[in-house]
Amino acid sequence: MELKPLYRCVAALDVHQSKLTVCVLYEDEAGETQVELREFGGFKRDRKAMA
Repeated sequence: MELKPLYRCVAALDVHQSKLTVCVLYEDEAGETQVELREFGGFKRDRKAMA
């Protein structure tokens, strides 16, 4: 059984006291699924960089 995607771009945040992990899955122009995973520190300057 094949699953059909509901959205072409989604994001998830994993929030801890000292770091935040951000994962973004999106479909590129060729229809391939791309994954971007980045980690940020818990300080205000790090949260600004995430935004």
